[in-house]
Amino acid sequence: MAVVEVTRPRRGDGGQAESYEDHKPATRIRLTTDESRTISYVFSDWDSEIGLASNFEAMRAAIASQGQPDTPAQARRRAASKEPQTAVPKAVAQVFDAGAMSAIERWADRKLDDRIKILRCWRALCAMGRARNPSVIILHALYGDMPPGLPARGTWAKDVDLEYRRVVRYVDASGGSGAALDAMLLVDRRRRPGDTDESLKARNVAADASKRRLVAELGRAAEHLIVAAAHAYRAAIREQP
Repeated sequence: MAVVEVTRPRRGDGGQAESYEDHKPATRIRLTTDESRTISYVFSDWDSEIGLASNFEAMRAAIASQGQPDTPAQARRRAASKEPQTAVPKAVAQVFDAGAMSAIERWADRKLDDRIKILRCWRALCAMGRARNPSVIILHALYGDMPPGLPARGTWAKDVDLEYRRVVRYVDASGGSGAALDAMLLVDRRRRPGDTDESLKARNVAADASKRRLVAELGRAAEHLIVAAAHAYRAAIREQP
């Protein structure tokens, strides 16, 4: 749930801060859709588009095939290849599509403005990494591939739930993982030996209040991380040519 602090003046004093849960503020400091889409592309799709993913897959397949015994046909071909060649082997016919573009050609065929935007984003993220700016980790959590092991859905308001779930493990009080946070937020409502109806109800009320406080605290901290990451990225990209 999102928590927003507002100040309303009252008679006789200068104002009093009040907290409201599940209240969406008028504005949130976030990267634009274009900015976040470019970061997501650099983190997740750029390498595969320019061919790195296909090269990795070929390497993986080669490594996986090592150590497997030859089939009889492979063994015969291996033995024949070690014998002196008495004839020039026939050329293997290959079919090429002259009109097809390679991965790097497709990249180069992008509009110049798009390529410049992507390169500036890459350089900004690299600069943040070289400076050991922790906000680059938050940007990757937000706009990279979906991290595994996120905490349960619906912990916060709908408009921020996914963002907070992506970054909350970097908040000190979260336990460091989705599973740890889910366990911390789990309210044990089972009746214990010696419980009366009143004592069980009181314990559940106290546990619910504690859970709400923790969720609000984590939400504020997650919001701070997201806002700081947006500011840090914009500062870094302003420095790029």
